[in-house]
This record gives sequence, structure tokens and C-alpha cells, in this order.
Amino acid sequence: MPLHFRPFTPADHPPTLEINNLNWPDSPTTLERQLEAEAKRRADLVFEQHVVELDGRVVAYGTINHSEWMYHPQKFVVYLQVHPDFQNRGIGGRLYDLLLEKAAPHKPNRLISTVREDRPAATHFARKRGFVETLRSWECVLEVQHFVFAPYASCQQKLQAQGYRIVSMAELGDTEAARREMWRLEGELIRDVPLSEEETWPSFERYTEQVFASKDYLPGAVFFALAPDGEFAGMSELWSKQPLPELSNGVTGVRRAHRRKGLALALKLQGLEYARAHGIERIRTVNESNNTAILSINERLGFVKQPALIDLAKDIP
Repeated sequence: MPLHFRPFTPADHPPTLEINNLNWPDSPTTLERQLEAEAKRRADLVFEQHVVELDGRVVAYGTINHSEWMYHPQKFVVYLQVHPDFQNRGIGGRLYDLLLEKAAPHKPNRLISTVREDRPAATHFARKRGFVETLRSWECVLEVQHFVFAPYASCQQKLQAQGYRIVSMAELGDTEAARREMWRLEGELIRDVPLSEEETWPSFERYTEQVFASKDYLPGAVFFALAPDGEFAGMSELWSKQPLPELSNGVTGVRRAHRRKGLALALKLQGLEYARAHGIERIRTVNESNNTAILSINERLGFVKQPALIDLAKDIP
């Protein structure tokens, strides 16, 4: 039977979800998350999604789209997934060509994608098509129930002696004022994260839609370090990964004027306390290879590096 290429329809959610989770069994997603992401997608940004059928069965899917968080009108993210039973048959290559054809009217001048280093076929696929490495990151995993808190017992006392305290968003009441402080703080901290592409920081209204309205948002697991004068000096955020008994660690950072006081470590420890109290088995986080400050803290706490994530880019003249 010949391959059939066509645009994605709502009926394709279940088979594409299956393909994704077969390829990423250690980080599965859910239909609920798929539908939430679709509902929040900005209509003014390009998003082309297509599937490949063989004998009426969806065996691959792919997208080429603008990234809202790294936006440039001619920069596109490429993402391909082929069912494990149908890989190495040229399906991904033909789908990639189709996606480029669909994006051509928008005159893309840069394509970006990400592969994992333990997937050599995917790396070869990208490099064969002219993609080059721009940055490596590690997903790091900590088994919460194995963590020993005793060596860090004095950490909070040291902070209190300096006049700092750590509070959760829930303790602050999850008010609009607190949310605006979080939006401003994270927007400032993200500028110091060594990313492969320039970040596009959203408006507070859009940030609210993407973050505070998310089903994975946990006000009790977002922590702030407050300075003696009440300034938001740093933060660390944990997100739900239901149905998995895991949490995902997002941004952890401290404003420059408050660094080297142990705040980042204390914030991480507060997150671990939350995870232990709620029966969480593990915490996952991703750190860029040149973000040595956070990597050293994670290694000290016992986070174990997983295969590296490789950011790739291809410039089109």
C-alpha cells in the first residue's frame, strides 16, 4: 500500500499520542495535555501538522511551526515522530520534505529541532539534512525517597540569619500581585539562562494563560526566596507530571544582587520537602551544559544525568 500524507485532524490525537509515548516511554504525555496545548495555541502563529497513513493506519506525524517562546517570523521548529515498527523505511524523510514545502510560503531562514544523544538514527537524520549542534542539555533525575535531608539541616537557619525566608505561592495566597511578581522575576532570570535561541518573553496576560491556567500548575510547589525588605530574590518551580508520580523542575534562579547566599540550594531543598510530603517518587529537571551553577547544585543533591538533549539548527540562505 502506498503512503498517504494528509493534514492532522482531531481524530488523529489517539494514534499520534500512542506514537509519541512509544518513542518516549520515560516521558509520556496524555490526551488531556495534547488538547490543552491545542486550545492554547496562538492562531496568528504558523502551525502545520501532518500525519502519514499506511493501509489506513497512522504511522507517523510531524509539525513545523513558529515557537511562541522563541519567536521570529522566519524561524521554525521541526518535530517528527515515526512509529517504532515503521522506522528506517524513508517515511520520516518524505514527511520532512512535505513539512518544508508547507512552510515555504513563509520563507523560513532558520530551522531548529532537538534530538537525544542515545537516538543515533535521529541525530544522523538531522545532520544528513544540514542541521548542526548549537547546545547540549541534560535531563537530570532525582529519586526523592532516597534523598537524605540530614546534611542540609542548617540550610534554612543560615538563610534566616541573613533575613531571608522561603514561601510558596500558596502561602502568598496565589494573588494577582504575587503572580505578577513571579512573571517579572522569571522574565528577568531567564535572560541569564544560556539558551541556544533568544527567548521571547510573553505579556502577563499570555503568561497567565500558559502558566497559571495550566492543569500542571501547583501553587504549593512554586517557591520564592524573599529578601529582608520583601523583594522577590529568587524562585524555584515544580510542575505536575500526572499521571506519573513525578514532578518537573522548571526555572530555579536568583537575582544577581542576592546570589552566593545559598538561596538556590535552599529553594531546591524546599521543593524536595514538598515532593517527599506528597509521595512523589522522582523529580526531573533539564539543565544546559554551560549552566554550571545549577548543574553543580543538582549534582550535589544527587540528581543523575540522563542522555543529553542536543539542540540543532539549520540556516537557510
